[in-house]
Order: sequence, then structure tokens, then C-alpha cells
Amino acid sequence: MKINYKVFKFLRMNFLFLWLSILFLYIIQIGIMLADPTYATGEWGGDLWINGIQFVINQTTSAGINVLVLIMLMWLITIVSNRIPVTIILMSVFTALVTTAEYQLISLRREAITEASFQEVTALGNLIGMLDIKLIIVSITVLVITIALLFIVYRRSKWIVFKSVRWRATLFGLTICMLLPFFLINSPRYQETFIKLGDAAKTWDSWTDAVANGGIVALLNSRTTDAMVEPSSYSQNTMKQIVSKYQNQARLINVGRKNTNFKSQTVIYTLSESLTMPKYVPGLTVDKNPLSNISQIMNSTSSGHMISSGYGGGTAGIEYSTLTGFAIPAYKPTVTMPYSQLTNSINENLL
Repeated sequence: MKINYKVFKFLRMNFLFLWLSILFLYIIQIGIMLADPTYATGEWGGDLWINGIQFVINQTTSAGINVLVLIMLMWLITIVSNRIPVTIILMSVFTALVTTAEYQLISLRREAITEASFQEVTALGNLIGMLDIKLIIVSITVLVITIALLFIVYRRSKWIVFKSVRWRATLFGLTICMLLPFFLINSPRYQETFIKLGDAAKTWDSWTDAVANGGIVALLNSRTTDAMVEPSSYSQNTMKQIVSKYQNQARLINVGRKNTNFKSQTVIYTLSESLTMPKYVPGLTVDKNPLSNISQIMNSTSSGHMISSGYGGGTAGIEYSTLTGFAIPAYKPTVTMPYSQLTNSINENLL
């Protein structure tokens, strides 16, 4: 009878966590769709609240992955705190923060929360300065109320979940092991599995990904496990052949080069992803060249054009490409901010 009661208690907790996770997921999706309820929703219509339900019902597989992650997070909090009310309070605050952050980010930048977004935490002071004062006041109020509730729960709650420290430690380890694969959702090892489970990653547009797969999965999809796919023919010998090939081409070019004093030359990059010569735009005809001055300078000096992997934004990414020689499309789609995702420090010896 004692064993049956423990099984019943375990199932009851999971049932509670299941419904809470569905509710939390629904609220997060509302935050994602709030800026534009019709964005990437297909034929769902324009009703925000109905579209949130549509996601939970129609996107059963991808919604299920979100729910699983939320359930495991709730289990982790419960194992550590040993009190279910604490779990409910912390997850409610977490949901409110994520929902607000999703709405703010999408409204301002038309991007959902990604791994790269967390790089902005280092500029927390500047971020707070961008927020509405009302939002800051509400956030501080929620934080104070949360701390007060947690204090009361710990002092007065008798709803103790686990009595054995060893059992808690075992469950904590098992939950972490179950959660780890979700953080490697787009790695070669687990990607195919999650695709079969219903994750159709759309990393080229984080907002579309969040609408289609849920905010939690979209965040996991954005994680950069491997920055670049290694070609099957990659080897030291292959790289030496490539170097030799372009060294030979450079020698041929330099034979007829008029200006060989490279050290005295000034190289200027015009990093404007929305600037292009009108003649390069298919179907566009103009009476005269609006960039005649630039054309004249280019014709009288060594010059050239480059293909931009971004349009109307992302200047830092294009700058990275020009300075390193690595075009952004050469990396995985999850690499959207190479300076912050790939370059963690600067080698002063190279400056």
C-alpha cells in the first residue's frame, strides 16, 4: 500500500507539472505572437488568444518538446527546493520574464530570444536604460513580492516532497542527464532524433522559429554547438593545396600589377548592406548613376565589390567577414553574431 501511495504521489505531481507546463507554454507563445498575431501562423487567423491555443493543439509534437523541457525544469526546482509551492512561484516568475522579454525583443528587433541574446547581459545597464520606466517598476515589484512569497513558503510550508537526501541527489542527476540532450538539439548527434520528434528548426528567422516550434525550442535551436560543418575532404594536405593554388594565382596577378607598394596603400571598406550600384539590381533602370563619385574613385584605383550576407542591418557581421575573410554563410545558421559567439577575446599581439 505504501509503494502504491508513492506511485500515486509521483503521478499526481507529474500531472500537475504537465498542466502547469502547458499553461506556461501558452503564456510564452502569447508574448511571442503579441506584436503580430498573424506572423508565420499560416491560416490560423488574427486572433491572438486563439492562435496560442492553435499552437498547443496543432503543433503537438513541437509543443510537446517545449512541455517536456518545462516539466524537467520544474522537477529540478522541486528537487532543490523540496517544496512544490516554491516551484510554482519561481516558474510563474520565469514565465512572466520570458514572455515580457520575448515581446520586447520582437517589438524592437523582430527577433525572438536566442543564445546570442544572452550576450547582451554584459551591457545590462544600457538594456535597463532602454526599458519603459513602468516596466522597470513592475519588475521590481514582482521581484519583491516573489522574495516575500518564497520566505513565507520556506517558513510556514509543510509540503515537503522528499525526505531522503540520497533519493533527491539521484533524481537530480537523472533529471540533468535527461535534460542535457535538449541543449544539444541541433548537434549532429541528436539533430535527426529531434527532427523526428517534430522540431522543424527555422534558424534563418528566430521569430518564425519561435512561432512554429515554441519559444523554448527556438532558444535551444539557436545554440551554436559547432560553428561550422567540417567538410569530408578537410585535411592538412587539402589546405596546403589550396594555399599553393592561390599563391600561384597571386604571382600571376602581381606580374602585371602597377602598384606593388602594398604598405603605402589605404584600403577602404564601405560597409553598408543596403548600398549597391543600381545596375546590379535586376529589373531596375535609372536615368543616371546616382553613385557617380564612388564609381569614378573605383575606376581610378584598385577596387571591387563584395556579396553581402546581410541586407539593411547586421553591419558588425559584415565587418567580421571583411576583416577575417570568413563569410557568415560559411558558418552554421545559428551563428548570427560572430563577434560575440565566436570571438571571446582579442589577441593583443595581433593589433
